[in-house]
Amino acid sequence: MTTEPEITTIDTMKPASGFLGAAESRIMDFAEDAMYGLVKSMDSLVLAAHRFAAEIDTMAGPQVGDFARSAADVVSSLQRGLAAKQVSELLEDGQDLIRRQPVLAIGIAVASGFLIARLARSGGNDDA
Repeated sequence: MTTEPEITTIDTMKPASGFLGAAESRIMDFAEDAMYGLVKSMDSLVLAAHRFAAEIDTMAGPQVGDFARSAADVVSSLQRGLAAKQVSELLEDGQDLIRRQPVLAIGIAVASGFLIARLARSGGNDDA
């Protein structure tokens, strides 16, 4: 009578798991730093947009200035939203969006790939 061999877990996977956990932690730290830098740089963008709206008021009239102000408010709202969330929360929101609207996610991925390809192509043409 033969017995089936027992299936046991492999202990050598634990160090890899620890290594992957450390790598994930470093990536998340990097992402947090990058998001903080993005939020800080958006400060100057919001200020410039509001200054631009004030200039537009005098040059093109208050209706156009109001439009520019509303665009500045959208950027400001986006900045506040980013500042209020952790990277992990943003990732969860992104995953939820992908589950709800996979076609939109594919469209964003295609557009991003196209943009990256265009930037890569134009980056090598400094002969002009």
